[in-house]
Amino acid sequence: MNWRSVSLRRTAWQFAMLGVGAGLCAAAGYEGALGLMAGLWGPGLPIALGFLPGAAFGLVLGLLLAPLDELVGHYPLRMLRTAGAGALLGALGGLLTLGPLELLVPVAGGSAALPLTEAALFHWALLGPALGVLSACVAFASGFGIGQPRLGLRRAVWSLGGGLLSGTLLAGAFALLPHSPWFHFAGFGLWAGLLALVMLWREKRFARRWLRVLSAPGEDRILPLQGAALRIGKLESNEIALPFYQEIYPVHCTLRRIGQQYQIVDDETGGMVMVNFRQVQEQTLKTGDLVKIGSALLQYGEVS
Repeated sequence: MNWRSVSLRRTAWQFAMLGVGAGLCAAAGYEGALGLMAGLWGPGLPIALGFLPGAAFGLVLGLLLAPLDELVGHYPLRMLRTAGAGALLGALGGLLTLGPLELLVPVAGGSAALPLTEAALFHWALLGPALGVLSACVAFASGFGIGQPRLGLRRAVWSLGGGLLSGTLLAGAFALLPHSPWFHFAGFGLWAGLLALVMLWREKRFARRWLRVLSAPGEDRILPLQGAALRIGKLESNEIALPFYQEIYPVHCTLRRIGQQYQIVDDETGGMVMVNFRQVQEQTLKTGDLVKIGSALLQYGEVS
C-alpha cells in the first residue's frame, strides 16, 4: 500500500466519523424541535411553525458538516466562513425540503399514523429527493464559504446523487422499521457520514493531480489541484492556503494549468520558489517534483 492510499484512508475515516457526528447532532435538533412544537401546540400546530424542525435540522447539519475540510486542515478563518454559509444554506434547504414533509402527514411526528403501504410510498417518494436537495445545499456551501463557488457546484452535483441514493435507502428503512427517534438518529447519522465521504473525500480519491504536504503541521495532507489558476500563499482565501508555515507571503506563487500539466510561477512578491531545491521563476511540474515554499515542503503527483 503506497503513501497516498494510507493518507486517503486516514482522511476517509476522519470525514466519515465527523460526518456521523454532524448527522446525529442534526437529528437531535430535529427531534428536539418536533418535541417542542408538539408540547407547545399539540395537534393544533400552526402550519407555518411546522416548517421549523426541517430548518433546525438543516441549520445544524450545515453548521457542522460544511466546514469539515477546513476543520481537518486546521483553517480556522475558512472554517468560520464555511460554517456560516453551511448554516444559512442548510437551514434554507431543510426549510424547503424536510419542513413540508411534516405537513403532508396527519401527525407532526412523521408517518406513524399511516398504514405501512402508504408510509412506504410517502417515504420513498419524498424523503429521498428531500435529502438529495439538502445534501446539495450543504455541499455547495462548503465551496461557496471559502470563495470557490465552482468547487461548491461540483461537490453539490456529487452530493445530490449520493443524497438521492442514500436518502431513498433510508426512506425504505424508516418505513419498514418501527417508528422511533432512535432509528432517526442512526439513519441520519449514517447518511451524513456517507455525505461527508461523497462531498469531500471523492475529489481527493479521484484527483488526477495533487500536492502532498511533506512538512508539519499538515504532513501527508493531499491537496487536489482543480482549476486553471491556483494561488498558493499564507492567506486562507487562496485556493491552496498554507497559513501555518514561516517565510510564506500572503500570495506567494501561482499554479497555472497549461494543457494537461501544471506550471508553477513565482509571483515576485519577494519569496523564493524552489523546485527540487533549485530556485525557479517558472517551471512545469512532473510527478515526484519537490516544491519548497518558505518552510513548507510539497510533492507534486499526478495519475500517469
